[in-house]
Amino acid sequence: MSDSLPVLICDDEPRLTMLTAGLLEQHGVSTQVVYDGEAALELASKRAFRMLLLDVNLGGMTALEVLHGLDAAGVELRVLLSSGYAAEDLPAELREHPRVAGFLAKPYPVERLLSALQ
Repeated sequence: MSDSLPVLICDDEPRLTMLTAGLLEQHGVSTQVVYDGEAALELASKRAFRMLLLDVNLGGMTALEVLHGLDAAGVELRVLLSSGYAAEDLPAELREHPRVAGFLAKPYPVERLLSALQ
């Protein structure tokens, strides 16, 4: 996928989501923001993205359900997980899912996010 494609950000915390999107935009990375897994799946099935930055602790649909939904829809999209929990606290099925490209523990500096998006 091209680096010119936007990053899809899915997090149910609007302030944090908008802050993350703003920081990425300041560094020349275009973004699209959604606040739940259903919206992420719907948008990802209609539009190409560089990556999905996915909060692990969404209300409603779980992060693992989002991954399975992307698989079922045949959407080719790498996922960068983020959470206030440590990576080792996440279920192995989520951590080791083939489309997961990495994990960022919150709060993370923008430099780490930018590096992870490469």
